[in-house]
Amino acid sequence: TEASTFIPDVVGKRYLTAVDAVHKQSLNIRIFRFDESVRNYDDSLNAVVYRQSPDASKIPVNLGSDVSLYLTVNPERIPSR
Repeated sequence: TEASTFIPDVVGKRYLTAVDAVHKQSLNIRIFRFDESVRNYDDSLNAVVYRQSPDASKIPVNLGSDVSLYLTVNPERIPSR
C-alpha cells in the first residue's frame, strides 16, 4: 500500500499559509490561479484561497497528489465559514 495523507481545507487562508498547509501534507500544488483582482506582487501575497480542487477531504489520497488553488483579494469571492 502507498503512503497516504489528507487534503487540508485551505479555503479562506492566505496564499503562503495555504501553500505551507498543502506542503505539510506532502501534497503538490498543481495550479495557482489568481483572479483579475490580483494585480501585483503585494496583491499575490495578500491573496486568499476562494476555491481549491480537489476539496478538503478525510478520504486518504496518495502522497504527492496534486491540489489546485484559486486566489483572490476580492472579499466578495471568499466564502464565509
